[in-house]
Amino acid sequence: MNATVIDFGYLNRYLGGDRRMEREILVMFAEQTRTYLRDIETADTARARIDAAHAVKGSARGIGAHAVADLACEVERLSKDGSAEDCRRAIEALGGAIEAAERAIALYLDRTVPA
Repeated sequence: MNATVIDFGYLNRYLGGDRRMEREILVMFAEQTRTYLRDIETADTARARIDAAHAVKGSARGIGAHAVADLACEVERLSKDGSAEDCRRAIEALGGAIEAAERAIALYLDRTVPA
């Protein structure tokens, strides 16, 4: 299941098998993404929401969290061209994908990556 949420092999190959760096990056992703999600949810302007969603998209692509990246891209698009209701639904979906990624990261780190 976790492989569908995050392609951990992608990050591992990118880092040349450096497990400690992998842990650091995954923990940072989980922490920062939660902050960016709050920024998206509370943004006063479309520009602020777009900027935070763009940051999530880049971070997610960097670790192989493709579903998170795709939903962040959708939030960006809908913030520019969509209805408020469609954007709200995309933000909710993004939140769910981030939660799934956080769970996958926790399981993966518990099983494979030394502290």
